[in-house]
Amino acid sequence: MKAFVAITCITAAATAFGFDSEAWLAKRAALDADAQRMRSVWSGCVSAATSPAENLVIPLELHEDGSPKFVLKSARAQIFIDTKLVWAEGVEAVLYAKDGTVSARAVAANCVIDRESECGWCEGRVRVDYGSYSLEGECLYFSKREGFAKIFNSVSMRAGGLDAGGKSMKALMGGRARKGKGETK
Repeated sequence: MKAFVAITCITAAATAFGFDSEAWLAKRAALDADAQRMRSVWSGCVSAATSPAENLVIPLELHEDGSPKFVLKSARAQIFIDTKLVWAEGVEAVLYAKDGTVSARAVAANCVIDRESECGWCEGRVRVDYGSYSLEGECLYFSKREGFAKIFNSVSMRAGGLDAGGKSMKALMGGRARKGKGETK
């Protein structure tokens, strides 16, 4: 009975906000299929990366004024001009606000980015920081166009401080927020 009530409440809330679950599920299936495609692309790039550059910094996107918006830094990387793919190892991707401050940061063992479709696959450990939120896990797929990212294995989330609405994460999570190493209540 509790499950039925919960499903009814979720369905009512989704309907009230105009959420189209069928459209989302169709899009989600397409994104999962693209994640598998990008994982295969990653495998191909690993074997094709025969002459990677070291300590590479690539601005992948600029703000209107020409300042960096999205920068890829890597210990080793190779750009495949013909396929518009970038393979990188020891990766740090940084998103900058217009004022030059860091908006978000992602760190990954290695990845491939398809500059044409604006998506990518990161193999191994990944960490994504955005404001006071931090996600960690293994194997990440992202699509910039769809505003979608998914960590596939061993996912953990850490949140601290105040969110944009001024509520602490502990309150938002019903008092279940855990302290991280070195953090205070």
